[in-house]
Amino acid sequence: MYKEKMVMMAKRMGYVVIGGLIFLIGLGIGIGLTNKESSKKVEEPKKEVATPPKAKDLTNKQVKDFLIAYYTKKNLGENRKRYEPFVTTNMLNELIEIEAEPVNQAYKGYIVDQVFEKADIYVDTENQAAIATVTYKNTQLATKGSYENALENQFHEEVIKISFLQQGKRYLVNRIDYVALTQPVSQPRNTYKTTNSTMGVQQVEEGTEGDTQSEGNKSDLGIELNSTEATKEEEKANDTTQ
Repeated sequence: MYKEKMVMMAKRMGYVVIGGLIFLIGLGIGIGLTNKESSKKVEEPKKEVATPPKAKDLTNKQVKDFLIAYYTKKNLGENRKRYEPFVTTNMLNELIEIEAEPVNQAYKGYIVDQVFEKADIYVDTENQAAIATVTYKNTQLATKGSYENALENQFHEEVIKISFLQQGKRYLVNRIDYVALTQPVSQPRNTYKTTNSTMGVQQVEEGTEGDTQSEGNKSDLGIELNSTEATKEEEKANDTTQ
């Protein structure tokens, strides 16, 4: 009887031990699987968001390439296919309208062989614009189609402001403005009250001032003559009294 009870207790203890081992094994397997899943989640690379390519800043070369295409032409409108890739659609239409103006059509065939020479370029990258002082030359014909008595290699210079529009990786010309530069007229140090007068008016003023000075001198001379005459008359009066 006692032995049977001991056997039963031993069996129960064995069951408890086996059950505990099974529980511990299952717990360990569960923890391992959880760690693997979490590590997989951590190791997953982040998806990169595709960003559009950023255009580089406007450069002197881009401006010069347009100027060469725009200013070099055999005749009016002959260079349209060359400068077309550098301008927007609106700018292209505007340039075509300018070429079609009567004043430009009147000189078509008379101003030929225009060639870009050089340009001093200042680029404003912040406002996507540029100012260029352009030098070019052309030939002016007296008779259309004939180079007899023609004025060849006539140099010209003009200043233009070019506004660009970014389209993708490129900068296209969207506007052209002609700039008139004025130089201040130097004036002499001793200026008159009318400081905004022209040189011709200043010369007149100088002459007026000279005349005034002459009249002043004459007036002074008259006073001296009058005083001399008065002195002579006084001396005569004294002689008569004596």
